[in-house]
Amino acid sequence: MLHQLRRDGRRTREFAAAADALAAEHRFSFWRAGANVFAGWAAAACGKAEEGAEQLRRGLLDWLATESVTYQSYFLGLFAEVLGAQGQVREPLRLLDEALALAQQTGEGLFEAELHRLRGEIMRHDVNDPRAEENFRRALDTARRQEAKSLELRAAMSLARLFRDRGQPKRGVDLLRDAFGRFSEGWHTPDLREAAALVAELA
Repeated sequence: MLHQLRRDGRRTREFAAAADALAAEHRFSFWRAGANVFAGWAAAACGKAEEGAEQLRRGLLDWLATESVTYQSYFLGLFAEVLGAQGQVREPLRLLDEALALAQQTGEGLFEAELHRLRGEIMRHDVNDPRAEENFRRALDTARRQEAKSLELRAAMSLARLFRDRGQPKRGVDLLRDAFGRFSEGWHTPDLREAAALVAELA
């Protein structure tokens, strides 16, 4: 989970495989299902989009079969992200709506900000929905309320790109600099490298 949140596909795949082997040895079906979700996301992140989506789907179905709602909203969000990256629209939006409703119902908000952001990204890139900005702002507000700096940075990047595309780069760079300035480490991670490059582009 740590490496997935860092967007490190290679390390996520490595630890997912180790978790799967250990879970299989001890017949921990619950954790084996979770390992397959992460392995599927990692495969997609490493360029095997269709294979990763199918593995993630199987892992999610196995997880749901345990009747646990723990991490469901997170895993639904990962599946929506993978499908959205393939250019799909309807299924990812359905998954994100389901995940947000579940987060509201259970109070499990660990991925809530990212769910709103992903919803906005799909709307912005695929259906040009004017509600994209609303979703990005909800993502930003939620991340700030939860003091989730990494998710705040992602939301700020999404908003900054939206403003750039509207010909309002200054609005974006000011917002992004504020979120970026909250970090004192992690400069090698994908999110911070992307943020630095986007600040340089917009400045």
